[in-house]
Amino acid sequence: MEDRSGARGRERAGRVRAAACGIALLLLACSEAGRAPIETSREVLFSLLTRSDARPPDSDASVELRLVWPRMSFHRDSAGLPAAVVPIPGSLSFVLPRDTPPGAELQLALGLDAAAHEGEGGGRVRLEIRLDGGTVLSQEIGWGEEAPRARRRWSRHALAVAAGERLELRAEATSGPPPPDGAAFGLLDVSAPVLRRRTEASRGAPSLVLILIDTLRADRLGCYGSPAGASPHVDALAARGTLFERAYAPSPWTWPSTATLLTGLSPPAHGVLGLPSCFLAHDHLTLAEQLRRAGFATAAISTSPLVDRERNFDQGFEEFHHLIDRERDSGQGLDEADHGVFGTAPEVLALAEPWLRRRAGERFFLYLHLTEPHGPYLPDPALASAWIPERAPEGWRPRRVSQLLRRRTAGEAIDEELLQRCLEHNSALYDGEVATVDHAVGRLLELLRELGRLEETLVVVTSDHGEEFAEHGMSGHGKQLHEESLRVPLIAAGPGVPPGRRVQRAVPLRQLPGSLLARLGVSPGRFPFEGDLWGSDPPEGGPLYFSIQMGRWVEEDGSFGRDQTPVHGVRRGEHLLLWCPARGSSGGALRLYDLGSDPEALADVATRHPDLSEELRRMIAEWLASESARRPEAVPGGATALEMLRGIGYVEVR
Repeated sequence: MEDRSGARGRERAGRVRAAACGIALLLLACSEAGRAPIETSREVLFSLLTRSDARPPDSDASVELRLVWPRMSFHRDSAGLPAAVVPIPGSLSFVLPRDTPPGAELQLALGLDAAAHEGEGGGRVRLEIRLDGGTVLSQEIGWGEEAPRARRRWSRHALAVAAGERLELRAEATSGPPPPDGAAFGLLDVSAPVLRRRTEASRGAPSLVLILIDTLRADRLGCYGSPAGASPHVDALAARGTLFERAYAPSPWTWPSTATLLTGLSPPAHGVLGLPSCFLAHDHLTLAEQLRRAGFATAAISTSPLVDRERNFDQGFEEFHHLIDRERDSGQGLDEADHGVFGTAPEVLALAEPWLRRRAGERFFLYLHLTEPHGPYLPDPALASAWIPERAPEGWRPRRVSQLLRRRTAGEAIDEELLQRCLEHNSALYDGEVATVDHAVGRLLELLRELGRLEETLVVVTSDHGEEFAEHGMSGHGKQLHEESLRVPLIAAGPGVPPGRRVQRAVPLRQLPGSLLARLGVSPGRFPFEGDLWGSDPPEGGPLYFSIQMGRWVEEDGSFGRDQTPVHGVRRGEHLLLWCPARGSSGGALRLYDLGSDPEALADVATRHPDLSEELRRMIAEWLASESARRPEAVPGGATALEMLRGIGYVEVR
């Protein structure tokens, strides 16, 4: 007699085969009817980790939800995933919600946190999956001495599930003591097959290429006034389209700003704030999802270690390619002194070209996340020789500027001339990186022209944040809420976009995705929409809000510590208020700048305008409260995520 789990497994397999047969018949019927091609793909509907209605009353309260990393690596099978961490021995149960559709699969990953491998000793644990009491998956995993580094990774699986089934996750030690940090059951995503009809592209029904150039401040492009001459291709794009003079990112670093670009939500609303939250929740509707539902082919290519599948940035993309320096990420950890893990623009083009060639006649959405000119500044000598200095100044090193600035703010005497020479050298290398990425943009535009797609494609160039060159005492980004960190380019050209137009009003980057849907003629559905930036009724200019969860607050004497703290800001008219709730008196520390008379924001006038300062502070507090109320449950990043951020320069090494 067969055991119960075997029978149940065959029953579930039968359900999946039946669903597949139904899809095949529908595809055949549509094909015979001569309709446009229909394709099927799987779409994640929800995660059990964030479905409160899936947790029965007898759930183990000691289970922890957080990001788990089998080892500090960017490899797909060892990077961080949201997981339920179950104590050993222990178990956790779910009941598949009623809205789980036929043909659903549970996508999950089994593993142990990197902390399990620290110290001496080792052993083995068994992770088990049961459905309605029958075992459908059982796997042993070693830890410590029983798990060589190469085996410290996720084990991924897909199981057929149905509404109402009880899912039980169990963990127990099989040899040696249990690891100290429990067992991790990652993802727990429920997906289902989805049918979509491809749509044809034309000038009236254009495609979209969205190019995000990481760390590009607006004033380093010729079309924004830079004399360096490093951006002829982006400048030409701006000349035939619309340029926004004052576009602002919501935060001065990648995770929160990119999540805003893809969802149209502010950082407090989408919750991708850094640590402890760095996962884009399935609850959000992304630009890629909405366009895929409208029949667009969707693909993304990212060269940023932060924008990847593991943090769910692939949500809605049928293809998601993540390019980092795999040779650097060899499993030995990241060299904190040289965080050169980013892929290059030529690598992106090598992947984008064949994908575009396969999209003949179809509407598509291609998202490119390019990491030039993110530090370390390594321009391509073949493309940017005119901007690369012949030699570095004596005493220059990649991190010399930040080291000198820290020493100066700590009250130490430094060589100010050396600091200035190093800043000028870094600035020249930065321009070289701008020239490098501009060449890639030009090559992409030429490819679209060669394929006959340029006139039926909306091309948008923007950035997630800018870069500081000691304008306010710091270098890099991700620390402060000043113009050099937040003002980004926003350029669009193509069908439906007025040519030769320069928009003067300030606009937040979060209004871009909803406006893109409007330009493409796609219903926003439940997507945030405040008006079409290029339309006849553009959204009214209101206050601009900014936030950084891992910021730095500069004290009255110009010093700043290494402790990271939330900093928030609002710009209304010509006034900018910065607020650090954790500093100063009970209401927090405030700084007010009058940008009309002080465009570089150097003179704090908060004490001269206490009523205005308090009014703007209250506006920030109310905005934070209302936006945070929309945020889904956060999945904490954990200590390993912190180490990863240190490795690529967002967190300073102590």
